[in-house]
Amino acid sequence: VTDFTVSSDTITNGDTITLTCVATGETAPTFTFYTRGAAFDESKYTFVSGPTTETSGTTYTAMYVTTTKQATIIQGGQTAYCEASYGTGMGSDVAELTLTTYYDCASVDIPILGKILEL
Repeated sequence: VTDFTVSSDTITNGDTITLTCVATGETAPTFTFYTRGAAFDESKYTFVSGPTTETSGTTYTAMYVTTTKQATIIQGGQTAYCEASYGTGMGSDVAELTLTTYYDCASVDIPILGKILEL
């Protein structure tokens, strides 16, 4: 994996984001995107599409689209992974990045001493 990026530096709860993963090789790898185990954390993300792959010579670009549904700023973000697997005997490579989702302060109820503060 030569590059792994997210479509926005500032992710707000409810945003749709695209993760882009680039790998090179003589054969096309199989791309897998996940946050833990073998899948995206469904409590924090809603699957939209992907991975879809584009090819240019020996460079392969995969895109995975998801919508955030829970802020992760309190936990310091969540690690996302992209794995490019070249098949049995050929190996694989994994890259990671931290997805930090922020609250949308314009639509969050903030309780203060038992009362909801309206923004």
